[in-house]
Amino acid sequence: MCEWGWGTFILHESGHGPLFIYFQLVSHFILQSVSSKREPQDKLIGHYKVGDLAIATMIKLGEKEDEMTGFKILDEFEKKMVFRLFEEIEW
Repeated sequence: MCEWGWGTFILHESGHGPLFIYFQLVSHFILQSVSSKREPQDKLIGHYKVGDLAIATMIKLGEKEDEMTGFKILDEFEKKMVFRLFEEIEW
């Protein structure tokens, strides 16, 4: 069994090996790193920034908003933008 931020994985029963777990950890690290991209040069489409997409993706993957450093530092308008992006994406 392996425990970390996105839950508990039972490697033998789930069929997910070490490579899958490594990919999940690396993805989590990258999303956390990118979630602070909030400058004008980080704009994606319209008002959305790279950080908004990273935070929306982490929420979709099960992260809790109050545990994400990148989310905690946002003002109310920016938080609404993240949730609006989350709703607009066809997951």
